Amino acid sequence: MAAVRCRLHSGNLFASSTARPGARLPASLPPSLGTAEEQRSGPARHPRPRHCGRKYIDTAVQGRNARYRYYTCFSHNRYGAAGCNGVRLAADATDTAVLQALHDFYTNAHTILDKVITEALAQFHDTHADRHAELDADNAQITNTQAATERYHHAFENGTMDDATAGPRITELRHKITQLQAHRDDLAASLDNEPTPPPTGTIERLRAYLTQS
Repeated sequence: MAAVRCRLHSGNLFASSTARPGARLPASLPPSLGTAEEQRSGPARHPRPRHCGRKYIDTAVQGRNARYRYYTCFSHNRYGAAGCNGVRLAADATDTAVLQALHDFYTNAHTILDKVITEALAQFHDTHADRHAELDADNAQITNTQAATERYHHAFENGTMDDATAGPRITELRHKITQLQAHRDDLAASLDNEPTPPPTGTIERLRAYLTQS
């Protein structure tokens, strides 16, 4: 479904939907958005490259017997078909489809997550030795660069090198040390960050929440 591929992340998209899995579109939908009411809502991108790529917005029209909500391309809503020929999405049905897709995913999440975590652990252990070697290399470079900085300081203090020569070089070496230390810290953190499954009960709580939504 194209809507599922859109990046829907409205702050109240899920909470505002009262649809349930299996909900149907209204039998008759308004033919025009000429009097669309723009509301602040989360963005969604067009699912096909041929469209303009602008955000979807939450819009609504008042029909004879009901008010209908849609997700509509910003350009289409403002300029009509001349602005964009992107399809408009029935909001309630889209919300239901997204919720159903999430529910279906978390129904089988243990199988999927077990596979993902197993692969991540294998990669973590396969690259462990290389990252340790890279960490040792960073530490060695930091030590050598700090020693070089001290030599320039001593040369300046002893009068064997002027400030115009020593100053820029010391600044360059300090910058290099900062970069090496940042890279070393990232490596050290990655060595401690072994992939783990979510806490017990997390998937069940998510699935229960989505079932009730």
